[in-house]
Amino acid sequence: GTGCAGELRPRDISTLANAFSKLRAPMAVELLEVLASEAKGRLPKFEPQHIAGLAWSFSQLHHGRSPELLDAFATHMLEQRKLEHFNAQELVNLLSSYAKVRVNSAAWLAAVTKHLEDHQEVVRAMGALDLLYTASSLARLGSGTSSVFDSIAESVLKLLGGADRRPRQNQQPSAKQTIFLLHAFSQAECAHEGLFAGLVPLLRSALSSELQGATKRQGPSRSDWVVAYGAFAGTGLHMLSEETVALCRDIVRHCCEGLGSEGEDTGSGLSAMDVSHLLRALAKGSVGWSGPAVGLLLSRVLSRPAEFSQTELLVALHAAVQIRDDRVDEVQVHLYNGLLSLLSEELVSGSLRSLKAPDLITASALLAKTGHLDTSAWSSLSRQLAGLLDARLTPSTSGGSEVCIAGGQPESRDDIGSGDEQQSLQRQHRQLAECLIVVLNCFSRIGVQDAPMLRAAYHFLADGSPGVSSGIAVAAFAKLGAASCAEAKGLALPVRDVASAWWNLLHAASSNNSAAPSAVATSLSDLSLRLVGLAHALAGSQPAPWRLRRVLRLEALSLVGIAPEMLQEPSDSARLEEEAESFVEPAAGRHSLVASCSQVLTGLQCLFLLRPSAADNCDSLPALRACIAALDAVQGPLEARGRHRPHSEPALAATVLDVLEQLCSRAAVEPATSFSMGALPQLPVLRPEHAVAQYFIDAALLPAS
Repeated sequence: GTGCAGELRPRDISTLANAFSKLRAPMAVELLEVLASEAKGRLPKFEPQHIAGLAWSFSQLHHGRSPELLDAFATHMLEQRKLEHFNAQELVNLLSSYAKVRVNSAAWLAAVTKHLEDHQEVVRAMGALDLLYTASSLARLGSGTSSVFDSIAESVLKLLGGADRRPRQNQQPSAKQTIFLLHAFSQAECAHEGLFAGLVPLLRSALSSELQGATKRQGPSRSDWVVAYGAFAGTGLHMLSEETVALCRDIVRHCCEGLGSEGEDTGSGLSAMDVSHLLRALAKGSVGWSGPAVGLLLSRVLSRPAEFSQTELLVALHAAVQIRDDRVDEVQVHLYNGLLSLLSEELVSGSLRSLKAPDLITASALLAKTGHLDTSAWSSLSRQLAGLLDARLTPSTSGGSEVCIAGGQPESRDDIGSGDEQQSLQRQHRQLAECLIVVLNCFSRIGVQDAPMLRAAYHFLADGSPGVSSGIAVAAFAKLGAASCAEAKGLALPVRDVASAWWNLLHAASSNNSAAPSAVATSLSDLSLRLVGLAHALAGSQPAPWRLRRVLRLEALSLVGIAPEMLQEPSDSARLEEEAESFVEPAAGRHSLVASCSQVLTGLQCLFLLRPSAADNCDSLPALRACIAALDAVQGPLEARGRHRPHSEPALAATVLDVLEQLCSRAAVEPATSFSMGALPQLPVLRPEHAVAQYFIDAALLPAS
């Protein structure tokens, strides 16, 4: 019984936990609950084997106290135990346990990684399965170094044998094990050419046996072969050699056997997950037979969408769009159009009408990337985002005060809960903030101005904005014609929420609103995006509290003032010239410096062309000097871009005239307004990606006589 748990020795505790977890015995969860409390109170008496065994037992059952216990083990091992006391098998079991329940104890993992680097004999002592578990665990936990993975690769190659090596008897990895070893290396972004090339013969032999019908029962399945191709494509090693290319081509062909051009499946053995994963792998790297394979796989998606989970369907659709962008001939037009229709249908009334935040990000990015202007689909995204944001805000409305503007700065909402509950809420808030920014940016890229989405976004940001990328957010609001309080009134958005959201985004610091904005641009791209948003917000700031108008003006001028300094950094200058001359699109995750200069220019246009009333103008001598310096700083890169990729002047002239005509016609029908464009219900939206934004427009709008 549990009453005598205190009489158990550490060895007994470990043995009992191991037996009950292996057998899934009745009362196992309850027993392990008691054993966890005993173990935590007596850790100094536990030997390495007891710690490793107990960690493994709890992780196998995914016991609720696993994270707590593993964290305690990590602290104990760091403070009182030396990792040298653990043998190879015990370290493997520990790593597997932490990976299985995703407990990422950073300090302990760093210590284990350092230990494996300094004691490579530990890795050399491992068998094939231990090497696989070690690589897989480190990859899952995002740990390990290239040195550790190199040691693992070298040990695997020694097990296989070679020209100067002898294989260790009964230790050679199976084909299935090697596939998942390569998958671990791919997860860890470790493209070890020697390992991948060294395993090609073993995989070729296994595939040939399967094609000849002589595969052993434990040989790789079709799903395993999908994983294998994903590992080669994910590391870019599918083109490593002629042998590798041939192997990958035959893997793809083998995986698609049994699929028909009309979506029929006569025994391919591929699950919906396999189809989506193979499409994703083909999007990363193609081989000789990838074209027919893509057609067969997409036909399967279109003919049997109900078999796919939300994530699987979105992965497949995202892969199809990426393949079409990179290799347009591999995705037939009728298949591509069918996929877009499927995406819309599923968003409106199918399986994608109720997505979680990560999948909502993918769906939004898909619609934006394809430029698909199905209003029903975009409305579905808006409704789903509003639902996620409202669900986050609802629990806190019963306690704590509303965030509001009282003379300018918002009040803080009272904290609810404590400890783990608060951490969970903060984590959820950050996830939703990321989702909001991506979805908002997608709406702005296509120009879909959806009032319910904007209302939900501002209400969420008014509640606080930890984790929000303010540059992307405010630029997106500007592109959607919803960055200012004046525009908010025109769209029937709560001005109170808009003002509160701006305070949060700008990190206004003091309760008396006297402090200057504390947010500092971390990069030129962030600066340029924020300047565009601030300029639009300032132009339409008449309905906002005067303290907020003052902060908007100070922040805008602060960004204008530091723009020339950021543009003068040597590394940026070299990149600017390179990008301007070659006009090579920036790598993923790296914002183009030429694009940043374009954004800065657009922000300057907004500050003057759409400037607010005289009380809020930027016409002081220091402000004008700062603006001229910023204009001079961006002039060179934009001129260089113009020389190497000039605009079509006739089309550009028409665009410029359209913008001016729009401005003048609005001024004519608003005779009661002053010179200020900021007094108009809706401001013109200047988009940096439009050609007209590359020219500084100087226009004077006179009152009607």
